[in-house]
Amino acid sequence: MNPDKLTLNLLNFAHKEKTLLFYLTGQEKEGAVKLAANDLRFIQDRLSLFREAESLYTTFRTPCEGSIPVSGHTSPTGHIDQLTWSYSILKKYYTHRIAGYFRAIGLPVIEDFVSDVQVWVPCKSPYPDFTGYRTYSLRVQFARITLLPELLVSSGGITSASNHPVSSPLMSEVSPEYYNKIIFRQHIYYYEQRPEEVRRNQREVFPCLNEGLRKALGIPVPTPVSGNKYRRYWNEIEDFKKKYLSSEAFAEIMQLNTNLWIDAPSQRLRQTANDKMPLSFGNNQTHHSPLYGLQKYGPQKLPETTRTSFFYIFHDSDSPLAFTLNDCMNGTRFPKFNLPGLIQIAYATEPKLSIAFKDKGNPLPEIEKALDNRFFKPDTSYMAIYLSPYKKYGEQEEHQIIYHRLKEMLLRRGIESQVIDVKSLWGDKRAVETSTSRNRTGNEVTVQKAVIPDAFYFSLNNIAPAMLAKLGGTPWGLRNNQLNELVIGVGAFRSMDDGKNYLGSAFCFSNEGRLYGFDCFRSEQTRELAGSILAYVKQFCQERKTLSKLTIHFYKKLSNRELAPIEKGLANLGLKIPVYVVSFNKTFSDDILGFDRLKSHLMPCSGTYLSLGDSRYLLYNNALIDESTFKSQEGYPFPMKISIQCFPAKTSDKTTTEDEDTIIARKKEVEHELLNQVCHFSRIYWKSIKKQSMPVTIKYPEMLAQIVPHFARPDIPRTGKETLWFL
Repeated sequence: MNPDKLTLNLLNFAHKEKTLLFYLTGQEKEGAVKLAANDLRFIQDRLSLFREAESLYTTFRTPCEGSIPVSGHTSPTGHIDQLTWSYSILKKYYTHRIAGYFRAIGLPVIEDFVSDVQVWVPCKSPYPDFTGYRTYSLRVQFARITLLPELLVSSGGITSASNHPVSSPLMSEVSPEYYNKIIFRQHIYYYEQRPEEVRRNQREVFPCLNEGLRKALGIPVPTPVSGNKYRRYWNEIEDFKKKYLSSEAFAEIMQLNTNLWIDAPSQRLRQTANDKMPLSFGNNQTHHSPLYGLQKYGPQKLPETTRTSFFYIFHDSDSPLAFTLNDCMNGTRFPKFNLPGLIQIAYATEPKLSIAFKDKGNPLPEIEKALDNRFFKPDTSYMAIYLSPYKKYGEQEEHQIIYHRLKEMLLRRGIESQVIDVKSLWGDKRAVETSTSRNRTGNEVTVQKAVIPDAFYFSLNNIAPAMLAKLGGTPWGLRNNQLNELVIGVGAFRSMDDGKNYLGSAFCFSNEGRLYGFDCFRSEQTRELAGSILAYVKQFCQERKTLSKLTIHFYKKLSNRELAPIEKGLANLGLKIPVYVVSFNKTFSDDILGFDRLKSHLMPCSGTYLSLGDSRYLLYNNALIDESTFKSQEGYPFPMKISIQCFPAKTSDKTTTEDEDTIIARKKEVEHELLNQVCHFSRIYWKSIKKQSMPVTIKYPEMLAQIVPHFARPDIPRTGKETLWFL
């Protein structure tokens, strides 16, 4: 099924001139642009000039000492025997001209590593005493989406530059290691690459804010902007186009064909069936909604243990909140909600098991001592509900450490945990009410209970499936007939503390969403990663007897070095199966975007995807299934950029006799199925009943890898590799 047309943030343009005269030199000159090695070979193959040159530079249309003028066509049509400038050289030329145009009108400009022009337009900064700049990127490309030259216009976030130079007293106690980009006289430089003139004029050098500098200055994070990102993004690029790209001066550089954004070619658009497949619940029943499916049929799989006990860990000032949460769990506070009714786990607490600590700043020693003095039954699963005085990712690093170390402390004792931020429950005022009840021995007791907002009812619907998954159950799965396929997710996270990459892997799922287990590795442990993947393949084959396909969801393109031990291991297991690698851009696409102009919010329907060529796709994965039922609070996530690699099974069979068109059609259908699978795995995120915009095969590994580097010990205990304790 093909979706409605999408409008892209692309403009077609035509070359102003049929030929261009450039000045080339084999010597590095000030202001000259170095051409790529392929461009040098391109010139050497076509001209007798520069045969001995090791590098080639150009000042484009400005002559310089020792340069040689060379004329070339801008289009190869009709000029087979004459020099035609390569796309690479033309891209550098237009990038150079565009950067000059914006500098001439007084806007800061920087060219990034892929030769995009980034323009900084002044705007209001969210930080006081800083100057804000809205960043826009312009990329020249040729026949990527259409058959014509293209100008891609994208809007970035707001960059803020301090109003105080690096020589000011405010910056005197800040280490230069926190400086990255700087502004000097409307020019943007990287601090480590600043020229001598900048170094000699420190009073005119203004550092741009980054995460390290923000923390060093003690600046709090502003409240993020919410709302419809598509509408905001569209308005930004539309205003930028009208103000800067529709002028006569810009037309001297390139002639925009219509000055209108182009529509995606219809043959590049398709739609998956990602949300039409029902989810699987208890007793083999299905439903499209996670919440209603749980309420009606119960979870797909219950935990293996039949005994579960809950207890609370909290600061003594939050004891009223612990009493209220207890009422929430057993159904007293919200009659429509209780754990047994939703996830079919009996809710029970044990006397004197809960822990109230006094030191809010460093509660870990108290909690550890209390845990050592508690008796935990070996035949019972335990769930600790931690009422955290701080947000999970607070401003102060020591508060974050409490969260991570407490998780580790409980995990090593085989105790699962659910963290709830008390500030989100108390609100601005700590309201309590006094009530009288009878305890377990029948005595009448008076307790104070917190007054919490009714909206917490909706949070409980998310907390319940998360706790079930941590205890080893499966809230819901995927209804899939292809039960002999394995999907493994690998993600990455760079620790800000030690600067090392961590891999959250291998998260191993069957194609119907059953979790087989996971592990965590350092980035250099390629063989260990492959060994873990193969261990799950072997386990799967022993249980299912057959495996027809292995799909790896990777956070980047898989290299031959990383794939080689996996292929070797499959061969050693006697498996001749295809391996598909679906690679994800870790950040949502903020360069090429498609807008559905027929909808007021502009966001395309979930499952819509745009082919970018070379097995690369732009995939929309959101909650917009039916316009009549879509709610704005579901969010407006940007699409993912995905690329697909196929490594067919190595066999001794003769080469297929299928024609090329049949092979291409089959390849497209396989890739369609893989994109469909990505959307499916976005629906088994058991931390929330809301559909996610990233599959759990990528989301879970990253969540894991954000916690493990903060552990006191670098390993994960064996029992911690079988349940989703980090949700």
